[in-house]
Amino acid sequence: MKKSGIIFLFLVLGLSGCNNSNVLPGAKIGYLEKYHCWPYDVTVFSVKNIKIDSLFYTYPLKRYFGNNTKYNISTWKKYDDSDTLIWSGMNKVLEQCDDNIELYMHIMKGEEIYYSGSYQYMKNREGKQERSYKKILFLDLKSNKLHIFKDVNKTSILVFCPY
Repeated sequence: MKKSGIIFLFLVLGLSGCNNSNVLPGAKIGYLEKYHCWPYDVTVFSVKNIKIDSLFYTYPLKRYFGNNTKYNISTWKKYDDSDTLIWSGMNKVLEQCDDNIELYMHIMKGEEIYYSGSYQYMKNREGKQERSYKKILFLDLKSNKLHIFKDVNKTSILVFCPY
């Protein structure tokens, strides 16, 4: 296979991994903005045509997060107050997002929020296991936005994905 054929193959494979259908089945996603929420870079997308059904709960597909066996993958789950205890520092991170507090305010008001992500278990100071997310996605149905948090301290293999 020629060099140009190999490059084309990698581009096709890389771009197909960014397909919106890997994140939300049947939804239309459009870029809105970026902001920083230490230690995460956050990209926000508008979402349309979201259907919450049994198929929705099988997404995002594992291929969206890559093939890193170091991280576990969770599919969409409705956010609950107890989830603050699962993610190491979830509420502290969100309440300190100076550039965008809309998501945090919607969580505090009990709005319909879903989340998923790639994570590993780490011990906190008390020795208790908590999730440490490399990438976490929040779907805010009140504002029809998808917030993708990507930890700047953890490297990613997804070179072609804009998100």
